[in-house]
This record gives sequence, C-alpha cells and structure tokens, in this order.
Amino acid sequence: MLRTYWKTAFKFVKQMSDTTVPAVKEKVKYDGRIKKRNWEERRSDRNTHDEDLKRAKFDGIRIKRRKYAMLLGYSGVDYYGMQRNPKMKTIEEDLLSALLKADLITEEAFSQVQTIQFQRAARTDKGVSAARQVVSLKLPEQVDISLINKELPDPIKIFSVKRVTKGFNSKSSCDGRTYIYMLPTLSFAKFDAEVTPETYRMDEATLNQINDILKMFHGTKNFHNFTSRKKFRDPSANRYIISFEIETPFVRKDVEFAVIKVKGQSFMLHQIRKMIGLTIAVIRGHTTSDKITQSYTADRLDLPMAPGLGLVLDQVHYDRYNTRYGKDHDTLDWMECDEDVAAFKEKFIYPTIVDTEINEKSMLTWLETLPKHSFSVRADEVCEDDDDKDDEEKDSDTEEFPDDKDVENSNNIKVHNEKQVKNIKYNLKKKRKNITSNSNFEELKSEIDHIEKTYKLLFAEFETNTIFNTIVNDDNREAQTEAENCYNEIDKYSFTNAHGSNGDQALIRDVNGGSFLFPNTCRFFCKDITEMSDTFHSEQFDLILLDPPWWNKYIRRKRARSNQGYQMMYNLDLGVIPIEKILAPHGLVVVWCTNSPQHLKDLQEEIFPKWGIRSIAKWYWLKVTCNGDPICSFSEPPGKQPFEQLLFAVPETNVTHSVPHGKLVVSTPSALHSHKPPLTDLLSSYVGNNPRCLEIFARYLLPGWASWGLEVAKLQHEYLYERQ
Repeated sequence: MLRTYWKTAFKFVKQMSDTTVPAVKEKVKYDGRIKKRNWEERRSDRNTHDEDLKRAKFDGIRIKRRKYAMLLGYSGVDYYGMQRNPKMKTIEEDLLSALLKADLITEEAFSQVQTIQFQRAARTDKGVSAARQVVSLKLPEQVDISLINKELPDPIKIFSVKRVTKGFNSKSSCDGRTYIYMLPTLSFAKFDAEVTPETYRMDEATLNQINDILKMFHGTKNFHNFTSRKKFRDPSANRYIISFEIETPFVRKDVEFAVIKVKGQSFMLHQIRKMIGLTIAVIRGHTTSDKITQSYTADRLDLPMAPGLGLVLDQVHYDRYNTRYGKDHDTLDWMECDEDVAAFKEKFIYPTIVDTEINEKSMLTWLETLPKHSFSVRADEVCEDDDDKDDEEKDSDTEEFPDDKDVENSNNIKVHNEKQVKNIKYNLKKKRKNITSNSNFEELKSEIDHIEKTYKLLFAEFETNTIFNTIVNDDNREAQTEAENCYNEIDKYSFTNAHGSNGDQALIRDVNGGSFLFPNTCRFFCKDITEMSDTFHSEQFDLILLDPPWWNKYIRRKRARSNQGYQMMYNLDLGVIPIEKILAPHGLVVVWCTNSPQHLKDLQEEIFPKWGIRSIAKWYWLKVTCNGDPICSFSEPPGKQPFEQLLFAVPETNVTHSVPHGKLVVSTPSALHSHKPPLTDLLSSYVGNNPRCLEIFARYLLPGWASWGLEVAKLQHEYLYERQ
C-alpha cells in the first residue's frame, strides 16, 4: 500500500500667542485608538478588502454600550465545553447566537468577540456543567434578559446582568471559584464490602472521615501530581485550596448521592477529579492518607482520576471587587438569584447526573480500576531534582513556523485571524527559544545510541538472510520522477465529502471520473475531523492510529515548488479531536511524530492530556535504503536523524498496558513523502482479537479498518496499482 499525509504620533499642538508671551505647548490627551489606527495604516500586510469595509461610511445609529457582568447557568451534556470553537457545539456559540438574534450585538461582534470585550470567568471542559458562570461583555444600556433566554436552548439560562466598572474582567477580577462534585455514596464503601447502590447508606463516621481527609488538601500545596501538565518545580503547580468538604447525603431514585464542595483560588486540569479520586481510594482502603502528603513532594505518583460526570462549576467569587466597588456598583454575589439557580440545578443539572450514573454506572465501572493503581512512584516518570533540566533536543529537521497563508489548514479546525497567527508564531518562537537554550540533548543522545546499536545487530542478520539487495546503486531519481507523475495523475480527481463501507469483496468503483479500489470490510469517512463526534456517537475503538500533519519546513518548500506537499496544522488544533470519547476504556492510541522537540513536548504535555490519555512507550522507525543503509548518518543533536518516533498512549485509568518500550521498526521509505510502514501486524498482539481500528488523517484504506481524512481515498486510485 502507498501512503502519505496531506499536505494543513503623537502630534504636539502649538498655540502661538499674539502677545510677547512665549509659545506654550498644549498637552493633548492620549488616545490609543489614534495610535492604533495610524499603525494599521502603515502596515504593508493588511487586507485591503477588510480595510475598505472598515472605512465604509456608517449610515446606522450608533448604540451606546456599557460594561456588564452576566450570570448564567448551563448543563454541559452534549456540549464541547464553554469556550467557543468553530464547528463545535459550545456554550459560547449558543450564547453569542442568542445575543445576535436579540439584537444586542452586531455581526462584527459575533465574529470578533474582542470588540465587545467578551470574557468568561472559567473555562469548563466537555460535559461539565455550571450553575453560576459569569461572563463580562459590552451591551446596550437597556438589556432585557427575557429576550435572550427566548433565543437560548433550555439547558442554558441567563439569570441576571449587572452594570460593572469599565475595567472589569470576569476572569482576572475573580478571586475564587467553587466547584461541586456529585457522586453515589457507594463510592466510599470499603472495597471488599458486598453492597449495591440501592442498599448502601453512608454513616456519620464515614462522613466525618471523608471530611478529615479532605482537610489535608487545605492551604497552599504543590499539586503537580494532580494534573498532567505541571512539573514539581513549576511555580504554577502551587494552588490554594480555601475549603473542601462533603455535604449531607440525599436519595435520588433509591440511590444515595452526596455532593463534595471545593473552593479555591484556581484549579488546574484534572486537579479536582484527581483529588477526589485519591480521597475515594483512601476511604475504600486501597491506600493510606500518607500518599496525600507524599503527593506534595517531587515524587511523581500513580494517582487515579475520578470520572468527569458530576463535576459542576457552582460559583465564581468577586470578594475584592465587591469590597472596593460595592458602594457605587451592584455587588456580584448574586444572592437574589439563588432560588432561580437552585431550580435550574434541580431541573437540568442534577437529574442528568443521576440518570446517567444509574443507567451507565460510570462510577462503579471506575471503581473497578482502582486496585490497578500502585499509588507509588510511576515507573514511566523520571522525578526531577534541583539539577534537572528539560531534556528536549533541538529541532533537527522538521520545525518551521507557519506563514499567514498556511493558516487555511486541511482540516479547517480553526480559522485564525491575523492577530492570532502572529500571537501563535510569537509563542512558538518563545517556546522554541526556551527549549533550545535549556536542552542538553542527553535523552536524544541515548535514543540515538540505542537505535544505532540495535541497527548494527540487525544489519548482520540482514546480510546473512539477504533481506536487502547489496548490489543496488541508485540515486533515487527514477522513484522521485514516478512520485511526481503519480501526484500529477491522481490530483486530477476529486474525492471529497463522501463516506461509505464495503462488504467481504474488494471492489473497483468510478468516482468523479477516476477509478478507486475499495478493500474488503473497510469503512471510510472523507470528512472534516470536527464532524467525528456526531458521526461515531457512542462507537469506540480499540486502536486509534494518527499521523498528524505536523508543521514541517521541508513540506513548506515542497508545496512552494510542486504539488507533492500537504497542508499542515497547528499543534494546538489537534487537541479538539475527540479521542477521549471514541477510545475504548482499554484502548491504545498510536501517534507518529517527528524528532522536533516542539512537537514532542506539545504532544505529551498538552495534546495527550486534552485527549485524556498518557504516554506509555516509544518506538522508532529507522528509514533505510534498498541497500539496508540508513538514509542519512546518525549525527549529534540537533542534526538530522534517519528515524522518526512512534508514541503509544492509553487512557489515564488504564494501568495494565503491555506495550514494550524502545522497539525498532526498519523499512525502506516510499518516494511519496511521509509514507509510513503498515502497522497492523505489528500492533495486533497489543489490541486483542478482532479489534475495532480507526486511522485518522488517512489517505488510503485498509481491510477491517475505519479511515478518516479529507483525502481518505486519494492513494486508492488505480494508477498506483497493477491488475493481476
């Protein structure tokens, strides 16, 4: 099979006196808008069409706007979080649409929320609800919230809006957040107790014991063990917990539930769920409370993470703002809305949690995984000491920062405006500078030594078994020419916005003037990856393989001079792929990655946590010529290397993986760029019998696999095959 991946001022005013009084400079009030406008007029890269639109004469009536704080609640079920994300169903998207329909914001404000200074107080993740979320924005002086609620779906409701100070920001002005976590009390039963959700009732002694354990989290602690992104010496890992307690249990549908309430200044990704997970493990007897104390040290522990169901943003606090501005402005304690908020929780939030838990038993299923956690130092983590550095290698041969024209990536994840592109490029350069300056390349050096030694042992066997043809002497020009001819031929045919499946027999079908081969028992989806959640619904896969279109300077050059390159994606856009939803509980994720330190760092520290998975092993693909020699010499970092990396990851709750580390895959690469060797046989022993397999960013089809990509069948064109 052939395979590749696509290309993703100031002006001083002088007044001359008619008398002999010396001329006096009149101080002009600073107006930042003038300076910004002058700067925009000097820009050589501005969009002329957009500028013409901005300068068009305004014929309407200008509406005077004021700064408001808006209190709203929502049920996060079926939503991909609070934050707006193109082509994804989010709370902000529905909220802004309702504001637009109610004529409270303009089309421009809907597209660019910065024009109304829109800001959320807290960003809730997928499936997480909020009882009292706060956003700040500019609205007309007269606001009727009933008109907004009329345009909102039932799971979202605005309770109140209040005038605030001109400089108010719902996020930066916030000095505390309160979350609640609702769960069945059976979660705290001893692990060997024979009870059911309907019969178990928590006693007062257990309730007091839980509160004693939760008090151990109070104060400022280093919570690096309770998230996936922080290291021990990272100052941002220190968080302040104000209160943490469990409330009196209650019964819903014959099952006893309890609510745990935690208040803190701020929280990290997964922090609350891991604190609750560890508390449950201590109460059930899987570990001791000493592990909580140990978790604040440099040791990286294997800690469980409770399910996301039940987590709710309950309240956002503005105590400092109320103290300073409460005499002249409305206070933001929202006490007058308590009854409405309580009714909303009882109607939309609590029933969803209760029904889902009773029907799907997500907590009971999670409890079965607790014994698999060791609660000790993780074997796949290296603890830091004071002399440690970030062992990241320099960019060897892949990374280059994107041009504005590259923003129209092949998966349309996010349409970045010009300012966003510049910010992204600046942040990437800043990251890269830090990696380059702090790296000692020891990790990459050890990897190179391992690969080179293993290769030398294998090459002796290659010669003995004549696996490679040692008399081949070719400069590869013929293969390069054929690859170019291939692209010229298959690019004539379009195969987009299609999906289908095949039975037990392979087929050849004409599509848009071209003949394509469809192997047996295959499924294909020629769609944007933002449609994945709606397509698969509740379907999950045992194996998910990805070869993301990483930013790559070689591909950029290739795109500039030929049609053989592919469009690339920003690393931050990969996080929206719903891996956590479509991956089976004991599934395996395999990701191809270059040797770029930026990509490796983002993948393991940012993308994997968003997907709800953790890295467990790494393999290497050594690329050799037809003679069996590496395609280039092994060199000192950050030089070009003849191998790429293959990272394996599993769900956070899976601690029983069996994938070995450090395996070497050797093959001769195709002249078609980024054509990776097939992995079906190599991975079969790690995914069980009859696995459900999915390849994302696919460009060809495999028997028994589901394949997803915008050019999913491009390399199925008959031009690439010979009839037998």
